[in-house]
Amino acid sequence: MKNYKIKYLSMLISSVLCTSTVAQTSPEQEITVIKKQNDSTAKKLLVNAKKKSEDKNESIDVADDKTEVIQVYGVRGSLIKSIAIKRQSVNIVDAISSEDIGKLPDVNIADALSRISGITVNRDPNTGQAQSINVRGLSGEYNVTTLNGRKLATTNSGRDFHYDVLSSGIISSVEVAKSPLAHMASGGIGASIDIKTVRPLANDKTEVIFKFDDFYQELSGNHNPKFSIYSNYNHESEFGIAAGLIYSKTGNRVDTVRSDGIGRDGSHSVQDEDGEFYTVQADNFLGMNFQNGTTDQERLSANLSLQWVPVNELDVTLDVLYSTFDQRYKGSSIALSANQPVYPNHGTYTQFGINDLLTPRWDPATGEARLDDNDQVVYLGIADQITIDDLYLIDLANTAKNRNTETQSFGLNASYDFDTVTLAIDLAHSSAVDKNQGDNYYIVTRSGIQGAKFDFRTDNLMPDVILSENLNAAAGWGAHYNRFNGIGSEDKVDSIKLDGVWLLDSDYVVDVKFGAGVTRQTKFTDTYTPQVGGTTTFRNGTILGAPITDQTQLLNRGSFSFLEIPESVMNNGNIDKFLSNEPGNFPRQWASFDVNDLLDFYREVSPEAVALMEPIRDEAQTYTIEELVGHLYLETNLQFDIFGQQLNLNLGGRYVEIDIDAEGKSQRADRIARDFLGNPIDEHFADETRLIKEAHQHFFLPSMTVNLRLFDDYVIKVAAAKTVSRPTLSGMKPYETINASSIRDPGFNSITRSNPALQPYSALNVDVSFEWYFSELGALTLGLFYKDIDGFVQDEVTFEEIDGWEFQVTSPVNNDQHSKIKGLEVLLQQSLDDYLPEIMHGFGYSANYTYTDTGNGDTNAMGWEVGFVGMSKSSYNFQIFYDVENFSTRIAFQHRDEYLQQAAGHVLTRDIYVPESDYITWSMSYDFSDSIGITAAVNNVTNESNKQVSRELWGDNLTNLSFSGRNYNFGLKAKF
Repeated sequence: MKNYKIKYLSMLISSVLCTSTVAQTSPEQEITVIKKQNDSTAKKLLVNAKKKSEDKNESIDVADDKTEVIQVYGVRGSLIKSIAIKRQSVNIVDAISSEDIGKLPDVNIADALSRISGITVNRDPNTGQAQSINVRGLSGEYNVTTLNGRKLATTNSGRDFHYDVLSSGIISSVEVAKSPLAHMASGGIGASIDIKTVRPLANDKTEVIFKFDDFYQELSGNHNPKFSIYSNYNHESEFGIAAGLIYSKTGNRVDTVRSDGIGRDGSHSVQDEDGEFYTVQADNFLGMNFQNGTTDQERLSANLSLQWVPVNELDVTLDVLYSTFDQRYKGSSIALSANQPVYPNHGTYTQFGINDLLTPRWDPATGEARLDDNDQVVYLGIADQITIDDLYLIDLANTAKNRNTETQSFGLNASYDFDTVTLAIDLAHSSAVDKNQGDNYYIVTRSGIQGAKFDFRTDNLMPDVILSENLNAAAGWGAHYNRFNGIGSEDKVDSIKLDGVWLLDSDYVVDVKFGAGVTRQTKFTDTYTPQVGGTTTFRNGTILGAPITDQTQLLNRGSFSFLEIPESVMNNGNIDKFLSNEPGNFPRQWASFDVNDLLDFYREVSPEAVALMEPIRDEAQTYTIEELVGHLYLETNLQFDIFGQQLNLNLGGRYVEIDIDAEGKSQRADRIARDFLGNPIDEHFADETRLIKEAHQHFFLPSMTVNLRLFDDYVIKVAAAKTVSRPTLSGMKPYETINASSIRDPGFNSITRSNPALQPYSALNVDVSFEWYFSELGALTLGLFYKDIDGFVQDEVTFEEIDGWEFQVTSPVNNDQHSKIKGLEVLLQQSLDDYLPEIMHGFGYSANYTYTDTGNGDTNAMGWEVGFVGMSKSSYNFQIFYDVENFSTRIAFQHRDEYLQQAAGHVLTRDIYVPESDYITWSMSYDFSDSIGITAAVNNVTNESNKQVSRELWGDNLTNLSFSGRNYNFGLKAKF
């Protein structure tokens, strides 16, 4: 076995310099050289460390051009690098190295991050792929993501960053800082995630790598290609170029079933034994929606890094990133309603009911319905079947959701070494645009059959659904509903900052870091909605509201009439093995239609109606928010010798000022004009007019980290800091929605108003980490964390007098509620070489566990505290690997407890939860030589589905199930 125990500081310094900061060191600290660096600041730190050690009559090895370079590859190498970053970091950090991301075929960065303790992923429901992350239960709105220390623009309408716009292949490493330092960008209560691209001079070789991957999705049967080329050029450690180009085109399929949930306290007509109808109350099952969807994705990612070190004192780096991501989702679905109360005399069928102590709806002993004094049913009992023996209406829909994004990032960093002071100036620009201009649609056609039955007597997740007829093209379909909409966005981030490090010749003060900068972020959101009447241009046998008189154009179903769609527009559908992993009797095939053919037919009938279907910009939902953020920070690293052990103390503070300008169009209450009776004269107040709102905020963020190193192998870290996360943009956009009446009651005169002056959420964070590094790969760590968060946003109702009339005003404000999050993280990883015979050397494992708890958080419509959206009580990862010479393989298991997906927004709805889930992946790589190698992987080995349930009083009710199946990857690479 190779002796990997060498020294890690050079690698750490080079990675931190990517963000214009310099890591501290000390004479006693072990120094590991992973790759030879030509870094003037790193050399100076080592020389300074050597001088201090000589003053103390101690010895230390200083890396020079003759230092042996040992490179470690494969799973083992990635874990060694990641654990080195964690060990040498001043604060509490976890990391994924380039071997973990670049070499193994993770679809995107979020997939790779999911193996870090405390991180769970959220998957795109349309693709099944990882899209965003939660850190210690806090979603992306509470985290900040940077690229080489610079803030990235994002196409997301909020602050959450969607990682699927970036390919994992362009990344060198990702560091997740769970406790902040003063020099780090503010904005993350949960964590700060820094994505790092490669540094050209970090690799002393000039090489070119070609890679081809074939991703095969079992469900769709599609082979999806991915082409990659990477190159690195190093000219005498003075000038370097690193570049990457990645292109992929994928086609995925997702099968989905959704439940419409439970209708609360509905009035229903039931039939007694004499055939008479009367009304009862019941909570009833509303129906189901089956959907087959396909997603076509095309991604092009390119990155370029130029590094120039003309003299040892000067280091200039230019980073360029460009990425396009075009995602087009199309779904075909049928909606099967179990309750159609808007249509009278729709048959006799039983309903669900809720049994509670206040209003018992059935006898819990017999299960029979509750009767009144006249022996009539008052509340229906729980039924195991719903039967509809009358006309049954079915909706057939086509859905499209599109993302057409372009992300760019440019960064120029120049650092100069003035002997004991190093200064670095950083200029950056990032932009992201989503070009959606109303490209989404939801188009519904309707038909009717002679009956349906829902049978809940099975042990399956879904009831059996039995229809009286096949839903093919010949079933007869009519026009019903058309909705075209979409949200586009443009985000621009420009920044300039100056960072400095002053190395002191002191026994106690290692360095002082200082810096200042300003960042301007401008986010424009462009919303497109249907025109008035545009969704119902063809509805219930009418065109633009006028009845169709030509009976040959009509499809009649019972008492309903529709504009008949020609059978030539329809097709029988071609869905192979729909939800094949779910047992039961339910529709697995249905008709479909081509949207373009349907629109062509509509144009033949009425061009004016189709023109009205075109979406228009919704001025009230189109807005621009500009945030100008200035910062100053001061940070120092102190070092003490405590009984022969090294104690490091990091103290710092960051001051932040924010100017906010929010511009949009809104209704205006000051434009209400009334006649002598108090009636509004016109609707002029409802005309959207330009509205600008401004706000100014400032805050100070102190931080302290104590780092005690014991006997080389033990580290104790204690960190305390104040952090902030700014509120969502939806609550800050400028708007007023007004209801005006002639009745002098604020209940009839109301305003719903935004609040651009919302203050950030703030948190007091305390972290404690106990770390034992018993080998170059082996580590046992225990982390405890506590967060006290306040400043949550809630709607506040006030009263305001306008022109003598009192209005009820609803607006979001920061409340004084505190939410406390506490938990622990455990990491254990090691090689098994010391426990296995030599012939079995190469095996090892890594395992982590996270427990998170909160007594409060989000509140639902009933006033119950339901915790934070996305927070699981427990999550854990386990992976076992085998890594020898030119062969690596591993299998990884991930578990996540249930978590809240959505808090109930109305007293008649219920909270939505995602049940506990498991996810297994397998991967391998084999190098035939230094130039040729292969990779392979299987994602979702056990073929799991994703589920959502509503939390009912009697138990959980399935509301969503999606299945995307297994994914296979095979790759070839060639290195020159």
